[in-house]
Amino acid sequence: MKIAAIICSLLLLYSCKQKVEPYSKPSSFIKHDQMVEILFEMELVEAEYQGIKNQDTLSLPRMKANFEGIFAKHSTDVESFKSNYEYYLRAEKMDAVLNDVLTKLNTTLTEVEAEVE
Repeated sequence: MKIAAIICSLLLLYSCKQKVEPYSKPSSFIKHDQMVEILFEMELVEAEYQGIKNQDTLSLPRMKANFEGIFAKHSTDVESFKSNYEYYLRAEKMDAVLNDVLTKLNTTLTEVEAEVE
C-alpha cells in the first residue's frame, strides 16, 4: 500500500513538471560573438565596481547604469539577455562563451600591462 502511494505521488509530481524545450532559442537570440562581447564588457564593469564599492556609495547604481548602457549598445535588454543566458546554460554552450570571454580578458590585461611598462 505504501509503495503504491509513493509511486502515485512520484507520478503526480512528474506529470506536474513543466515541460521546457531545453534547446529552443529565445525569440531575440544573441549570437555567440555578441554574447561574448556583452559578458566581456559586463566583467570590466564588475571589476571596476569591486575596486571601488567600499569607497563610493554610488558605485552600485553606476554599475547598474553601465549594464543598461551595455545592453543598449548591443540592442538588447535585461529580459532578453537573461533568456539568452539561460539558453546558453541549458544548451551547454556557456563553457565556449566563457572561454572566449576569458581569452578576451587576458588579451586586454596583457595589452594594458604592456602600456604601463
